[in-house]
Amino acid sequence: MSLVCPDCAKICKTLSGLRRHQNSIHRNDPGLSVPVTELRRNYHPMLNGRRCNRYGTPVPPNTPPEVPTAKTDNDWSPFSSRAGFELAGFMFSDAELSQRKINHLLELWAATLVPHNDTPPFANHRDLHHQIDSIEVGDVRWQSAQLKYNGPVPRTTRPPEWKTTVHEVWFRDPRQVIKNILATADFDGHIDYMAYQEFSEDKRQYCNLMSGNWAWRQSDAIARDPSTHGSMFVPVILGSDKTTVSVATGQNDFHPVYISIGNIQNHIRRAHRGALVLLGFLPIPKGARKDTNTEEFRNFKRDLMHRSVATILLTLKPFMTTFDIVLCADGYFRRAIYGLGPHISDYPEQIYLTWLIYGWCPTCFGHPDSLDTPCRHRSAAHTDVLVGSHDDETLRKVYGIAPGATPYTSYFPRADIYELISPDLLHQVIKGVYKDHLVDWVCKYLEHLHGIAGGARAIDEIDRRIALAPPYPGLRRFKQGRNFSQWTGDDSKALMKVYMNAIQAFVPAQVVKTIAAFLEFCYIARRNVISDDSLSQLKAALQEFHEARQVFSGTVRESGPSAFSLPRQHAMVHYADHIENFGSPNGLCSSITESKHITAVKRPWRRSNKHMALSQMLKTNERLDKLAAAQADFAARGMLADSCLAHAIKDTLANASPMDEDPSTDANETESESSEDESPIPDLHYTGTLYMHSLNDTLDDTLNDALDNALDDAPDNTNEESIGDTDEHVPGLDDDTSQQPLAAPPDDAEDNDCGPVESGPLMNEVRLVARKASTREYPRSLTALGLKIGQHNLLDLTRRFLFYQLNPASTVDPDQLALAACPMLWEPKVSVYHSATATFRAPSNPSGPGGMYREVIRSTPRWTRGDIPGPRRDCVFVDMGDSEAVGMKALLVARVYLFFRFSHNNINYPCALVQWYLTSDEPDDSTGLWVARPETTRRGARHMSVIHVDTIFRGAHLLPKFLSDVPVYRELNYMNVLDLFTSFYVNKHIDHHAFEIAF
Repeated sequence: MSLVCPDCAKICKTLSGLRRHQNSIHRNDPGLSVPVTELRRNYHPMLNGRRCNRYGTPVPPNTPPEVPTAKTDNDWSPFSSRAGFELAGFMFSDAELSQRKINHLLELWAATLVPHNDTPPFANHRDLHHQIDSIEVGDVRWQSAQLKYNGPVPRTTRPPEWKTTVHEVWFRDPRQVIKNILATADFDGHIDYMAYQEFSEDKRQYCNLMSGNWAWRQSDAIARDPSTHGSMFVPVILGSDKTTVSVATGQNDFHPVYISIGNIQNHIRRAHRGALVLLGFLPIPKGARKDTNTEEFRNFKRDLMHRSVATILLTLKPFMTTFDIVLCADGYFRRAIYGLGPHISDYPEQIYLTWLIYGWCPTCFGHPDSLDTPCRHRSAAHTDVLVGSHDDETLRKVYGIAPGATPYTSYFPRADIYELISPDLLHQVIKGVYKDHLVDWVCKYLEHLHGIAGGARAIDEIDRRIALAPPYPGLRRFKQGRNFSQWTGDDSKALMKVYMNAIQAFVPAQVVKTIAAFLEFCYIARRNVISDDSLSQLKAALQEFHEARQVFSGTVRESGPSAFSLPRQHAMVHYADHIENFGSPNGLCSSITESKHITAVKRPWRRSNKHMALSQMLKTNERLDKLAAAQADFAARGMLADSCLAHAIKDTLANASPMDEDPSTDANETESESSEDESPIPDLHYTGTLYMHSLNDTLDDTLNDALDNALDDAPDNTNEESIGDTDEHVPGLDDDTSQQPLAAPPDDAEDNDCGPVESGPLMNEVRLVARKASTREYPRSLTALGLKIGQHNLLDLTRRFLFYQLNPASTVDPDQLALAACPMLWEPKVSVYHSATATFRAPSNPSGPGGMYREVIRSTPRWTRGDIPGPRRDCVFVDMGDSEAVGMKALLVARVYLFFRFSHNNINYPCALVQWYLTSDEPDDSTGLWVARPETTRRGARHMSVIHVDTIFRGAHLLPKFLSDVPVYRELNYMNVLDLFTSFYVNKHIDHHAFEIAF
């Protein structure tokens, strides 16, 4: 059978030959990972965020901002210098030094400066804290309110303690916090000032919150008042969740509340760059054991929570119907109308927020015994009617409503708590459905099939297969499979990537299809942009999941409609509606607030002396926030462009006088020596990673001295571990965004092998790292290099590669190209590299503001970071250059055996020696994954080629395809599995971008 090239009508004998022909001759720039289509937006016509002056009067469109900075670009106040500011950030925020260590460090520094009659920037820790406390920008004072039970109290007996205790809630003015967020110059270009509807090729798509239907409906409701026209709608996003900080006695649980605004785009909120701010701490009432399960105490806890939240938000209420004048990130004033937006929370918190009985759905009236039965959605108006017309028993049993339902939203206009419950990818889908349900069901299913002992053996074998997953940037390594007890969100996400292929040989195909359908749903829901077509795919995946999961009915789940009546699984039914209302769920995931627990609660608690820790935590948060606000202010004035060292050198040179030069030195000689022996001042850039805590608050000055004395007693090092929701690192959904492009890490470091790119190319690119491999390790000629790596025909392969580089219009089939027709290479000097960096647009990954993401592709003979040292040869996707093909039809799979560079006729050629894989014609029916097999020559050798690195799209991850449940050989490990297996799955679940391209 012959195949015809669609571009030049060239006839090729094999599919692989056709693909190599297209890749060599018709290669195009791969461009953006997602095809660029023309976007059309319809903006809300009335609430359109029109610019105004500080008095609220609209200004003409071309009017410049009226707020010039009053400070110079060299004013580091309250710090004496750039070094003082950065030292404060390093000691207090980054290194988290104790006060004793700060004093010791400053004393040592002062000792070195005595001969120079100089002193350090700070005298001691008190001086350091005083200067941090003197920062004026971002100042929002902490305040407290006291709440107490006001119901009937027994007079003849001693009342429960919770009825007499005064409960204190600490919080900050949400209005001022929101103003600080809006005015942050770093957010310029990442704020939506009006609701909009976005279309791509006339199909609706949803991304940020302001692109959803809910923001549009709210804008319509506000616009009924003509005086609000021209204002901007500011949705107030809240997040709350209890967290436990220690197993020790005393106060070790806290209930923080966080605030953000819906105008901030999702990728900024996910990146923890100050768009999510600690707003307050809710009281946690304690009762005696006899009171814990009483309805009276449960209702009091609900009521206390809602009244506390309502108290915190009171300053916003007047400006929910009339406008508030705010300064925005672009330097212009606008008139803002606030409104309560989505509330981020886990299911138990959602039950408290909606005043429902556990087991009921907070969105619809689905009964706990048959949640998936279609029924009407809840609403505040309907609930009010039910509460007024039914007794408490009927409300509980028929409607799932707890008595006395008065949610905090009832105190504010246009707010419906049932409408504002947001989807929660982390707890509902990733931890809930996947880890707690599906993985557990598979284990029980194996026990059902093979008995307890046989099931245990099968699970052990599955664990060994999970551990065989080849390394990949950002992939968590399961050395012992899933056999460990402490799971985090990162662990659950990592298991999703490597679990399905490990169980395939042990369970029926329908079980695998259940996992595959769930993963399809999950990865679509986690996209940054979700179109109408994606919503159709989401609904289809959910339908397939519901049908396939019946395999567990009657085995590990009981039969009947209640078999799968689980609140977290049922929540998936409402995801399509939530997406249409609030945009992509990844901007409202509880992983965002869980990550904030680390910086706002757990680390400040560990830095305290554990006695009355809350007040010390508030003070620590205040100082962290002030440093973050100062950094944003200095950056906005362009004062952090260079590193601290480069800034000091340039400042010294600029202030140097001619008298400082040695008059005996000849000027010409000095210039000559300088040009030869000295390099210019390096262009060093401030990374901005020292101050990750972007909160803007302060504490009452009367507490300062007492808190300083308390912190003096804090331990130097705290090794106490947290318990409960201990997601010390919750990505993806939620990693902190680096301020600079990812640097190429050394060969033995994988922690930095992938990450967001703050700035850089807007198109895909692959570059060899700047550091070459040692010339003592590799010969400089192609012939000798080929002998060194065991590829004797490397020179011939390179000549064939060069032929197509010099003759891009040639139609000669690569399989038929005669070596004599290729240009001669007179042993050019070759440089070898052990890695390359691939940069590509992947907005669904934890990417930078431009949606750019970077990962390292490795090909090294010595990978020493893992527990099994050996060669590591990563796989890649190679762009075929076919502009008409999509998905895997447009990609080739290859494995990189060598990165090298050579020069011919003064042109540099960065290259890769790769082994080709042949992919299946269609995805596997059970897993939905494409199957790849190593391509071989007629003699059975690996089919190798030299390609230009520009043809590499990004990294690819292959998983071994296990054909039976026979135990794998003990000699197999994750470092050699790519060498020993002959069939692999192309793992599209390795990250969200791979899922979007490898379909």
